[in-house]
Order: sequence, then structure tokens, then C-alpha cells
Amino acid sequence: MSYVIILRDGSRSLSVGPFRKAVLKPNIGTLRPDVCWIFTFSTELLLVGIAYASPRQVRSAKERIIEEQLSVDHIQMISPALRLSEIFSEMIPYVDPETHLQLRGFLETSRPGHAEQLSNRQGYALERIAVSRRDDIAQILETVRQLAGAKKIPFTGSAADIWQLERDAMLTALRAAGFSSSILAAWSPPESADDPFSSGLNDIEMREAGDLEEGVAAARRPTPIRGRLSLADLTTPSEQSLIEADSRVMPGWISSGSENLRHDVQSFDDGNGHVLEIFNVNATPIESRLGVDLLYFYRNANSLVGVQYKKLKSSDDVIYVDARLEDQISRMSRWTEECRVMPTEPAHWRIGDDWMYLKLAEATPMYPDTPRLMGGPYLPLSYLLLILEDPAILGPKKGKRLGPGLVKRHVTGTLFIDLLKRNWIGSPSLTEDRLKEMMQVSLQRGNSVVVGIDYRP
Repeated sequence: MSYVIILRDGSRSLSVGPFRKAVLKPNIGTLRPDVCWIFTFSTELLLVGIAYASPRQVRSAKERIIEEQLSVDHIQMISPALRLSEIFSEMIPYVDPETHLQLRGFLETSRPGHAEQLSNRQGYALERIAVSRRDDIAQILETVRQLAGAKKIPFTGSAADIWQLERDAMLTALRAAGFSSSILAAWSPPESADDPFSSGLNDIEMREAGDLEEGVAAARRPTPIRGRLSLADLTTPSEQSLIEADSRVMPGWISSGSENLRHDVQSFDDGNGHVLEIFNVNATPIESRLGVDLLYFYRNANSLVGVQYKKLKSSDDVIYVDARLEDQISRMSRWTEECRVMPTEPAHWRIGDDWMYLKLAEATPMYPDTPRLMGGPYLPLSYLLLILEDPAILGPKKGKRLGPGLVKRHVTGTLFIDLLKRNWIGSPSLTEDRLKEMMQVSLQRGNSVVVGIDYRP
């Protein structure tokens, strides 16, 4: 997510940094370090550096306001300066005309003396255009990025907790299906804190293959194939009325005027008939979001594994079993009992009856370019029920607690994914209606949902 600063009239004194600016209309939390383009008052491109944004609280006469404080460092001068008329003199490949015009209008109307954010698409377009106009700008960009390379800051902000859990769920689905997770290293924060994590991968398609590291392939938009579930299949007619269609992201959804439900889908294909589709959906704004659920559906066997996430502050942290968690565990138990079916063929045999899990996910700094599974135990439902009856988990006031230090044995992330990949765990012959019900209940209770549907030849 790039930034633009227009200097005040006559100011050309920022050739050495760092310096700080407040961001107009701040977006979300602390972002990955990104390029900041600095223009003179007469809209000449004069400087380029790396911006680091962090939230700060300021007080006005009536209310507290959260804004972003922008620190720009590693500043390099562009000499001679590049005039705006030169930058937008003609169209270039890989930048569509609409974005070209929007970007020019944005720069011409930006307020002097302030910093403003570009969208992912606008930032990509400005870099492409500037590099196409002057050969030295590509080298300048490489220099500032190298200077910034040693300075890594984690992503924080209002969406960080939920996005980190959604990323963990998506990473789990990719590894269980045997697909590379390297695409997640190219993620950029979506333009709204309310958006699903996976929508931060959408602009990857805009880049040329040469811009991506070897082994990082862009997720393709799904095309309708007979026998596949669509997101419309996972919603009832009443819930479909909540969906605002975006044919670029969610083909096949029914259009209406509501923005209550936000959605994204990524599709991965090995070219030999093995396809993984990942749906990332939520129906509540970020400040009301209560958690994340993963539903991994192995389509060939109609077998499902569900993971309910609970986030811990650290490996030493504990959570107390409150009424909400008790309700979630009760619902997991009901679904397990209602779907209990004896296997009738070897392919349907599983290790035990457990296919619902609770993950106590240990929080760590979220670095956008280094996606890793969050640490913490996976607790199968039947084991969890026994733990809840163990006096050892009682706190000083006799409240029930859960945490890594209180659970003597657990399923690790590596073991969980191995069992999931080999289909040793999962529900017996779960119907699509049941999958739909589970997804809807999660959304209604304020969770975001990551659904992975694995189709194999």
C-alpha cells in the first residue's frame, strides 16, 4: 500500500530523512513498509523513500481519533525531478486506462503538506508508469528497498488479530491439500479492515510473472465446473439477499444493495484435475468480529474437518471457559453426534470419531511476508471434553482454564496437517446441507469463516 506526499509551496528541504506526517483518511493499522512518492507543490516527482505507518491516538474537542503517523526513511532524490505531465504523457501496458485516469486525478487533487494512501492498484500503477518514463527510477526503487530490507516491522492494527487467524486457516488448507503456500508471502493488507484476509491477494494477478519470485503462482479465479460447490450453494435465499455481488471476486452470487457480507474466493489448480477453492467470508465489521472458523471439506468423500480458533497472547497465556465457549463446544458436540455414521468401506474409516477441533493459537508478531502456522495445541472434541472435567485446569476462583501449559498432551500443527492431508480425520459422509448450516451459524454468531473445498481427480 503506497503513499504520496505533496510538499507545500516552495519546500524542497526533505532530501534527507527521516521525517513524519499524519495520514489523511487513514486505512488500517501498521502496514508493511512500502514506497512513499514525494512530489513538489508543482507536482514534480522529486523524492522517493520507504514509509512506515503506525496508529496513534489524538484528541479533538469532542472525541478521540485514531490516525496514522507516517515515518519516511531511506529517502533518495530523483534528479532531475519528473513532471506530472511527463508521468502521464501516454498509456503503458499493464495499467488499465481507468486506473491511469484515477491516479492522475488523485495526484492533481491531493492536499499539499499531507500524506495520503494509494490503493494497491494505484500504487502498482504509479510504480509501473514512473519506471517506464525514466530508467534510473527502477534503480532508485531497488536501492530504497534494499536499505529498508533489514528493518522488519510487524503488522498491527484493528484487523491484525482476525487476519492472522484467517491466514493460519488458509495456510492450513493449502498445506493439507498439498499446494504451495508461497503465494501468501505476496499478500498486502486489503483496503478495508473489514475485508477478508484473502482479498489481499487479489492484486497479485496484476503483476507480470517476472515480478513474482520463483514458485509464487497467482491464485486463479474459479470457473464453474460441474459438481463443484459455489458460494451461492453455501447461502440460503434469505442470506443471499445480504450479498452485494462483485463478479470479479465472486462470480455467480446474486446482486443486491447490501454490504453486510464480505467475501473472497481463491482457486488453486495443479493442472492435473486437483483443485482447492478457498472461500473467506464474514458478515460483521471488524470491531464486532468475534473469531475465526476453518471448515475443510474433502469433496470426494464428503468429509469435513472443523477448527474453532481461540487466540492466546502467548504460549504462557490461558483463556477462561466462558458461556460463549461452552455454547460453541455444545454445538460441536451436537454436530458430531448427529453426523455419527459407521464406515461401510475402507476409504471412509477414520481415527476415532473426532472431526471438530479447538485450536489455542499462540499470538506472535504478524509479518506479512513470512506466513507461518501459529503455534498452539489442537484439541480434538472428545479429548477437550475430558480436559474440561479435569480439576487441574481450575483457576484460583474455580474457573475452568485452557492453555498450552495446562494441556499435557495435544495434537501439534504438523501432526494435524499430516492427518488431514492423508484423510485420517474427518466426518463420515457429511451432506452439503450440513456444511451450509455450519457456515451460516458461524457467520450469524459473528465469526469469519474460511472454507477450503478440496477436489481431487
